Amino acid sequence: MKRFTVQKKNIRLFIICFFIAAACIAILSVEIGKGKNRLMTQVINEGWTAVAHGKTYENVVLDRDRFDVFNKGDVFELSTTLPETGINDPTLEIYSVHSMVDVYVDGEHIYNYGREYYDSGKMLGYGWNFIRLPDGFAGKTIRIVLNVTENMAFDGMPALYIVDGEKAIQDILVNERLYLAIGMFLVVIGALGMGFALILSFTNFSALKMFCIMLFSFLIGVYTLANSDLLGLFNMDLSGKCMFEYLSLYTFTIPFTVYFSDWTMEKGFPKALRLFFNIWIVAELFFVALVCLLHFTNVAHMPEFVTSSHVFMLVTMALIIVLTVTRMKVNHRIDKGLAVGFALAIGVAAVELVRYNVEKFITGFKDNKYSSSIGIAALIVVITLFVDFMSKIAGNLRKEAEARAFEKMAYMDELTGVLNRRGIEEPMNALKSAKKLYAIISIDMNLLKMMNDTYGHATGDRALSLLAKKLCEAFPEPCSVARVGGDEFVVAIPNTTKEWVEKHRDMFEDKLSEYNMRGENVTLSAACGIAYSDEADAPEKVFGIADDRMYRSKKESKMGRE
Repeated sequence: MKRFTVQKKNIRLFIICFFIAAACIAILSVEIGKGKNRLMTQVINEGWTAVAHGKTYENVVLDRDRFDVFNKGDVFELSTTLPETGINDPTLEIYSVHSMVDVYVDGEHIYNYGREYYDSGKMLGYGWNFIRLPDGFAGKTIRIVLNVTENMAFDGMPALYIVDGEKAIQDILVNERLYLAIGMFLVVIGALGMGFALILSFTNFSALKMFCIMLFSFLIGVYTLANSDLLGLFNMDLSGKCMFEYLSLYTFTIPFTVYFSDWTMEKGFPKALRLFFNIWIVAELFFVALVCLLHFTNVAHMPEFVTSSHVFMLVTMALIIVLTVTRMKVNHRIDKGLAVGFALAIGVAAVELVRYNVEKFITGFKDNKYSSSIGIAALIVVITLFVDFMSKIAGNLRKEAEARAFEKMAYMDELTGVLNRRGIEEPMNALKSAKKLYAIISIDMNLLKMMNDTYGHATGDRALSLLAKKLCEAFPEPCSVARVGGDEFVVAIPNTTKEWVEKHRDMFEDKLSEYNMRGENVTLSAACGIAYSDEADAPEKVFGIADDRMYRSKKESKMGRE
């Protein structure tokens, strides 16, 4: 019963943590949103001059206009006149994508990002650059030069902002607070869940499923925080932030797929589909390993594998759909809540994949910056999987409790609640290896037949229950009390002394006397025989000696077999 209690307690605690985390992050998001009106920003979006692919464009609107896609080696230049602003500590926010960034004000070089990374062959990443503007910048010409370092990097640039440098982080938090809430929730609950999965025992398959859910949650949470540029707030450079984003994006399908592995082991599941499922998991692992190898050896960086990762996602979604349909046909089993959650999540994920590729290659990203909503789909998946997992755990716990109840019924006497003849076998067998003195007491209840004949069997049954209760009170654990016949009881006492046994035998008789003084219809009386392990070399022989002494005691008291 201990394992059942511990497991149930851990699950209850995790559910509490789940809702506490959700509440705390929701409150945090709301509080961050309240600071929006306190932030001063000034957008620089219109009136730019752009030089792209050898052509000059005037009056460019940054968040609207697009150009031919920029590839590795291309240069993109932007220039305009800086406006007057009353913002304290004026800082320019520039969003760069896989590019070295150089900023000039009236020809003076004031900022560079990415040269060291590029010279060492590393990925530059993408995200916000914060450039403090020099004194007296208003009316001066700013020129931004982007040297592109990856293929298919971008085809436009989002609007630039002048913000208060001391509150630049707050600006990002306010604008990305939804993704902050989703990302933080997924990361926090994922980390907590993986810890609880380890507590529940990693050798337990249900714990493996929970670990998969929470690892999936953690990875998507990291991706959401990285994609929304929030990881940069933890003093992480653009290269590191970008690496975490791609790595989590390419990896999250693995725990998602493994979660369903127990389905393929169910009876009647097609062997061919099971084989393909296992091969696909290996393929996912190989893909991630290959991407990491090529990236960290600077042969090919992670952004070059985005299209391949999308193919893997689509195949994974299709595979899960096939698994679900097959399971319905083979075992006629379907979890409706799980199916609805997956339908919603797969729908959102599919729309997200289509949106990304359409905007990337056809229409262009809104405001020339891509913000993924896959975290919303992941949130649906995590909640769905979590509910499914908890329902299964609840079912398993219920079955375990029922099994233990049946086991208890098999080894316990239904009338008295003590062990029965089968139940006392284990404690008696354990005495065979005992190195210290043990005792066995044989007890036979007196006057049971008289009570049954005079007052009815209900009174006799009550007397048996009361006698068993008094025995348990007088001989607590580790003693074992059992009813081995109609009116016969046995007490096995391990690791004891003769003084202790005699003392508690007297205590038992005192309890019977105290009860009988109440003057009720039930009279409690019993004959006892005690034997010790120093009198024989086996528990069965010790019991035989105790039983003989009990019968002699009964005969001497002239109770016979009443």
